[in-house]
Amino acid sequence: MADKQSISIVLNIHREEKYIEKSLLSLSIAAEKSRQQGHFIELVAVFDNSDANTLKAYRNSDRTAFNQVKEIQVSNGNLALSRNDGVSATSGSIISIADADDLVSQNSIISQVNKLLNSNRNTLVFNEFVIGFDEKNFVGVYRDLEFVNQFAFFDSHPYVSRVTSFRESFLDNSYVATSPISPFHFEDWHFNATCFAKGFNFTIAKETALYYRQRPSSIMGLSRRKATADDLAPCVLFEPDKFIQTYEKYHAEVLDGQFDLVRRHPPINLIDRIADDIKDIHKIESKICLDAVKRSPYFYNDRYVNTHLGLSYYKIARLLRDKRYKHIFLLPYQVPGGADLYIRQICHSIYRNWPTDRTLLLLGEDTSVESLDHLSPANCDIINLRKLCPNLTLDQLCFIGNRIIQNVGLNDSCLHLRQSVFADRFCELYGNLICNNFKVFYFFMTENINKGGQNKTTLPKFLVNNVGEKDTIISDNKKIFADPTVKQSFPKTRMETIYAKTSLTNISDCFSLDSTTVLWASRLDFQKRISLLVKISDKLEMMNSEFDIHAFGTKIINVETKLKESKNLSYKGTFSNFSDVLNRSFFCFIYTSFFDGLPNILLEVAQAGIPIIAPDVGGISEIIIDNETGFLIPDHHSDEVMAHRYIEAIFKLKSGKVDIKDMIRKARERSMEMTDSNFHIRRVRAIFDKSMTRQ
Repeated sequence: MADKQSISIVLNIHREEKYIEKSLLSLSIAAEKSRQQGHFIELVAVFDNSDANTLKAYRNSDRTAFNQVKEIQVSNGNLALSRNDGVSATSGSIISIADADDLVSQNSIISQVNKLLNSNRNTLVFNEFVIGFDEKNFVGVYRDLEFVNQFAFFDSHPYVSRVTSFRESFLDNSYVATSPISPFHFEDWHFNATCFAKGFNFTIAKETALYYRQRPSSIMGLSRRKATADDLAPCVLFEPDKFIQTYEKYHAEVLDGQFDLVRRHPPINLIDRIADDIKDIHKIESKICLDAVKRSPYFYNDRYVNTHLGLSYYKIARLLRDKRYKHIFLLPYQVPGGADLYIRQICHSIYRNWPTDRTLLLLGEDTSVESLDHLSPANCDIINLRKLCPNLTLDQLCFIGNRIIQNVGLNDSCLHLRQSVFADRFCELYGNLICNNFKVFYFFMTENINKGGQNKTTLPKFLVNNVGEKDTIISDNKKIFADPTVKQSFPKTRMETIYAKTSLTNISDCFSLDSTTVLWASRLDFQKRISLLVKISDKLEMMNSEFDIHAFGTKIINVETKLKESKNLSYKGTFSNFSDVLNRSFFCFIYTSFFDGLPNILLEVAQAGIPIIAPDVGGISEIIIDNETGFLIPDHHSDEVMAHRYIEAIFKLKSGKVDIKDMIRKARERSMEMTDSNFHIRRVRAIFDKSMTRQ
């Protein structure tokens, strides 16, 4: 016989009027069997916002099987905190966690205690069977940790909340708060994952059962109705250094095939081993019956064989180690120009202002562009999720992205988001988990849809659904914030403009009146209105014009065929820096786009001394003042109309009626004033100081 022990059962009670008498009767029978072995059994009843009917049902229940009963009243509305309150009130050296709507096998307490006493101090003991009943029937079969794929802790919970251990296990590893209004749930998974990270042993008391009532109105039922599969608070197990330390040996065994991921399992009739107990429990709860249990679907906690997520996170953890990040960016990819260049400039100014703060860029989408990691500042790390985890789905990449954010970010980290497929999906899945983060959204342009001859401004759902009053929106132009639709949509949100920097140095004028080459340089995709570029070329060809257009840029869509069809238009390839293009003189620069912000390329062209022709969309008018710093073409939905206007502007430049030198000078001065590097650094500091103080 084991030494006599003092055992405390922490029973959490919410509003279980219909169930508590049955649960207490089940616990009483199990407690009596332990008392017969000489153990002292204490019941600690924790009432968390319990109603009068539940209290009455509890008072009417027989509690004489317990040597001692303690009752505490709390108003947590929170199972984790109520468990902690119960643990603090215990006097026993061994604690067992219980809920007021479940039942247990008669041997549950004594078998778990005996198993614990024959194990080391850092041990958690669980029931072998978890039998779900009421709204959902199932049978869970549990095995010791040595038989379980331990990567399961990363994205699922291989054990349950009903656990028995020594008192210090609960005092040293308090449950983390959860609630219906909290973004985090699964206090049991968090507790067990924390213990696993600390080297605890997980073992099973054979032929014991937890009868787990399935109902939606429990505290956790209310929480989990809105929870995602990843609603787990930051946990020591997922901190990169601890993750590597915990899984290093196991990771090698999995890769070497030493750990057999496909286990053999006992036959379905194993339930016969507890058939007598099921018959006895049926006398207490009629919803539990042997025939129904045998017909229920089975699952086994050692059947988890998906190692992709855990292995992927292990690979990433080796790159992150013990680093913690003040700024975390969610981006699709990195390409040389456009929004990606703009954000790299923000990163550089953050580094200049706060050189000891670390920045992390999480990239979540495919790109054929070679790595641009070398262009980032010294304090910046880049995790290309798609490249590191090529076999994972978008949702799985978001899952890992969230694990990274929750476990390597600081308490006051700033989360930077740029609209993309990756960021859109991430916010759909985990937006509730980042609601307390200070967030910066990068917003460069609205999209104007022409309906019945009238333009209607539309805003990205990504912004509308995710921007909060305490967040900040940053753009590369001021005009976007003057749009009535933007003002109405974000009346209290802080909106700030930071003009892009340019990288050109010591560039002489690249304009020549004698040149016949028209330059176009940007990203080759739908937004940049390639159809208009082709239409301009067609008109030049029809006019037998000597002008030809040289187009440079990254091909996001396949436009090469269209370009080859045009005599006066040729694709000249990609470029990393605009200075790479400036190996000759040009007559002018034309820019086309359906919608835009303030393109960095226009700022650079102005400094290169090339006359600019561009549409009046987005913030382009902040650099191009018509007939003063360039030609600003009134926007029109028709490519035919727009092409005619561009041709007129080209020939107006050629006519000699325009003071081109004065136009070039004014454009350069305006661009230099807007893109001053030191001003950019000061602007970034001012905005982030204000915004993060506001947060």
